Amino acid sequence: MKRCSVLLCSIILGIFSAGALAALEPGAPLVANRTGLVLDGYDMVSYFDGKGKKGSPEFSSEYRDATWYFVSAENKAKFDAAPEKFMPEFGGYCVYAVSKNKKAKGAGKYGSLVNGKLYFNVAFFVQKRYLLNPKHYNSKAEENWPGVKQTIQAK
Repeated sequence: MKRCSVLLCSIILGIFSAGALAALEPGAPLVANRTGLVLDGYDMVSYFDGKGKKGSPEFSSEYRDATWYFVSAENKAKFDAAPEKFMPEFGGYCVYAVSKNKKAKGAGKYGSLVNGKLYFNVAFFVQKRYLLNPKHYNSKAEENWPGVKQTIQAK
């Protein structure tokens, strides 16, 4: 019984550790265009304030070799103070696709804040399907992320 408890704790800790790495891992791939603009210029902070909004080049930051746009100086300051807090899970790749062991770039306008974490999907209908059972899709995506990330980085 004790061995099962230790094994179960190890599995649980492994799952939660992988979840933290999906957003925070140094060098993890980010969804950015050729110029380095992340997720179509959407303001990551605005998702935490209620609704994702397209940012402006007037309020931009450079982080992780990418450009991030914001809707205001206030949102830019929040991001600059704690950028990892606002990192999209799976680098902004479509959580639904990753849950199916596929890679697809998320679109900035299809972001969802779930349990304090920011997830992106590739299209409206995909986001709607994802939101029917985000716990399931997030769990599968966490499992698949190491392999999907490897295919992204191999190109």
